[in-house]
Amino acid sequence: MPLIAQSTGYTQLAELYPLIAPHVPECPIPLIRAALIRALREFFSDSRCWRQTRITLLTTVQGQSAYQLAAPENGELLQVQSAWDGLTEVEAGVPGDDDDWSPDDTSTTWTIAVSADASNLELTPTPSTDGVVIKGSMSYTLSENASAFPDWVYREYKKGLAMGAAADLVLQPQKPWSNPQTYLVLRGEFEAAVRVASNLAGPTRRKAIRRKPWRSHAPDRPAPPR
Repeated sequence: MPLIAQSTGYTQLAELYPLIAPHVPECPIPLIRAALIRALREFFSDSRCWRQTRITLLTTVQGQSAYQLAAPENGELLQVQSAWDGLTEVEAGVPGDDDDWSPDDTSTTWTIAVSADASNLELTPTPSTDGVVIKGSMSYTLSENASAFPDWVYREYKKGLAMGAAADLVLQPQKPWSNPQTYLVLRGEFEAAVRVASNLAGPTRRKAIRRKPWRSHAPDRPAPPR
């Protein structure tokens, strides 16, 4: 049975600074904060563990393809995990799927996905009727201007997240905190936390992916030191 964690409270980003600072001596707090946000966004994007289930995603409006859905506090839309029109499953798309969608498609089989800018949900093809309620599950990532993240993530994964932020920073060249020799160890702890969270959350999508998904939120991973 997958573990779907619901957020009940938030922990301030600053709570993790003491776990990061020993690995990056003299690193300014603004840089630590930025690295932590990048690590958190990658953590949520790769694990899909921050989810809400059995929620109303949208109610169709004739001729309208884009729909607003409010993300939780400090979060932004990431991916539709599953969607249903009554007893009929609606295909949940991932970034990159729209390469296969035809603008002239007139079929009645919908695909629902988060827009490329994570601002709304998009339903394809455009509905021709009003009032169809689509319910399902959503996953979220941390917003870029967040000040806090879910309490349960802090409790379960605080060390891995701190190590992910530190791994980002130790590769910065010619800084007092530069220490590329520790990168692989730090990065390994972070990726282990992502794997655990992902396994507990369950499948990242219900249907087979036709291509390698585009990781729209995760930063490019730096090459490990030689």
